[in-house]
Amino acid sequence: MNAEKSNKSKELLQQAEEGIKQFLESDKYKDFLKTMSQFHRYSVNNTILIFMQKPDASHVAGYQSWKKKFNRQVNKGEKSIKIIGGREYKRKVEEIENGVKVEKEVKGISFFPVSVFDVSQTTGDPLPKLVNELQQDVSDYKNLYHAIKESTDFDVSFDDIKSGAKGYCRPLDNQIVINKGMSQSQTIKTLIHEITHADLHADEFKNNDVERTTKESKEVEAESTAFVVCEHYGIDTKDYSFPYLAAWSSSKELEELKASFEKIQKQADSLIQRIDTNLESILKEKELEVTQEKEQDLKDVKVPDISKMPLSERLNYFQEKADSINQVRKKDQVLQNHISHSEKKEKNKEAAK
Repeated sequence: MNAEKSNKSKELLQQAEEGIKQFLESDKYKDFLKTMSQFHRYSVNNTILIFMQKPDASHVAGYQSWKKKFNRQVNKGEKSIKIIGGREYKRKVEEIENGVKVEKEVKGISFFPVSVFDVSQTTGDPLPKLVNELQQDVSDYKNLYHAIKESTDFDVSFDDIKSGAKGYCRPLDNQIVINKGMSQSQTIKTLIHEITHADLHADEFKNNDVERTTKESKEVEAESTAFVVCEHYGIDTKDYSFPYLAAWSSSKELEELKASFEKIQKQADSLIQRIDTNLESILKEKELEVTQEKEQDLKDVKVPDISKMPLSERLNYFQEKADSINQVRKKDQVLQNHISHSEKKEKNKEAAK
């Protein structure tokens, strides 16, 4: 049975490697990145396997996980998605050192096939929305921008870039420069792109590495990461293009391509986790601000003797109070939206385990 599982795992790995060439040689690269945005915590191999077997998958889990964690049942007759699971193991081995037999503990990872199903293949209790779509208003973009900006140690500034570039990264100065006057979504896309350059490519520039990553590889890695992160947060990605993709992929061996995809996946996952942590901090600050404002409002309340007021003053008084209540309600709504966003993130993290 173990040999059978091992052979099946090798077959799945082979399928994943063949899948890389398939979507690079077609127009499905964006579709693959969309799958990666949904499954950024998964390995590249498993992301490819999910994409090949069910390109529209949004959330997968095992048969028992759907029942126990989500109170959902896999529909009769559904075909499972095969991915690769891993389990750490320890075993004792005997070795000869200096003519003496010694026992050592060896650690490793065993791989085995795992059957999972997409949420669309199940019925039951509703799930929380799994993709954190960003509302198209300034306050949300402002919070996301600051959360992204705080995810890098590089200084971020704006300038009127004459060359036509949307932004650039200066590794030696630890600086990222973004073009002025762009739309909010384009600013966010560009910032993620340049942070990826800072994270993945700055050190080799600083160290003057002879075997640097090629320009094509850098751009594909940065733009692909930006696509995955933007797609994850519901930012419009329809205008994305990958002009270096064909030349880049045609000159690479399979192992090199896979290594780049692993860099993209790890960078996207790292950025999403950093951004989420920063967004949670922003939420806590907003909760504190609203609480303090409410407390101050209560302190400032002075109740006049309404019975002694002329009728016109009474009407004005009640109108002011109504306006004040509406303002408090608006603040509460903003806070509830952020709380809802945070709760969805926590449920999403739990679902990914």
